[in-house]
Amino acid sequence: MEITEIRISRRTQGDGKLKGYAAVTFDDVFVVRDLKIIEGKKGLFVAMPSQKIQAPCPKCKKKNALRSKFCNECGQRLPLKEKTRREIHRDIAHPVNSDMRSYLQKVIIEAYQANQGSVDDNSDHFDDSDSYDDSDHGTVESTTDDYLSTTSLKDEERVSKKDVETSSKELLDTIE
Repeated sequence: MEITEIRISRRTQGDGKLKGYAAVTFDDVFVVRDLKIIEGKKGLFVAMPSQKIQAPCPKCKKKNALRSKFCNECGQRLPLKEKTRREIHRDIAHPVNSDMRSYLQKVIIEAYQANQGSVDDNSDHFDDSDSYDDSDHGTVESTTDDYLSTTSLKDEERVSKKDVETSSKELLDTIE
């Protein structure tokens, strides 16, 4: 599997820990969006896309976020379950081994730093869902070039396939 494209969306508002978002395309056929680039105590790191864990309401059985006090459907008071902060969210997509996690983080942070001078005033995350036809799951209505025009990303904000391949080979050589 090869990373063929990395898109970076910088967060320009505020001085928080969240520095931006990344979207990574594998083999020109599969994309993972909303990877968060975060400034931690030891420097930048990449957090995988995640969603809140949900539990069913005891009365109506509709799902609600774990920390919800009341059911969103029927209004029933929900039992409070003690969970640590880490257990509130679950990764949607993630590497299955530490080598891939290190490689993915390295390549995304390099792309982020390569675009240090560019500023992206877009929203907080990528939303290219309009480029897909939901009525025929799997039919793509637009190409990557169309994505550029619809989101007004500049070529400088994209990491080329050649840059990714060079970085990939260097990292794989060090792992082996």
